[in-house]
Amino acid sequence: MALRGSMGALLVTHNRWRWLQKIPYTSHSDAGIPHYDSRKMKVSYSRSSGPGGQNVNKVETQVELRIRPEDVEISADAVSRLRDLCRNRMSANGEMMFKSSETRSQKQNFDIAARLASDYIRKAMIEPKVWNKNSKTKNQFKAKRMQEKKHQSKLVAWRRGDR
Repeated sequence: MALRGSMGALLVTHNRWRWLQKIPYTSHSDAGIPHYDSRKMKVSYSRSSGPGGQNVNKVETQVELRIRPEDVEISADAVSRLRDLCRNRMSANGEMMFKSSETRSQKQNFDIAARLASDYIRKAMIEPKVWNKNSKTKNQFKAKRMQEKKHQSKLVAWRRGDR
């Protein structure tokens, strides 16, 4: 049973020991994802798999964040880069999915998933360097390399006695 207490604390009672614990309540609005309205974010919780004893069977600690790339407030080029970066995380309806079940705490898993989403968004915001394929340095490098090869072949021919 969970009740909202005074000053934003979440009051949790435990049935077996009948104790009252105050847990600070944090909403999803301070998820830390840049340039994103967190009200459009879909968050779902489920039971994690793997080791963890009875905690795995009772508590829904796995967190799944779903974010639409169009809802992120970045340029159109950055949105396309974000789609390319997250192509393996896209669902059938075009949402990016970020899952976390690393810890036994729901809040920590939410923070990990939100940090992962923000890292992808920050990477997408970085514009890639434009490489000039027709630069003079490339041609100069080829000419210098060919000159060194000719010089080396003349040295080898001189050692053989093909003077």
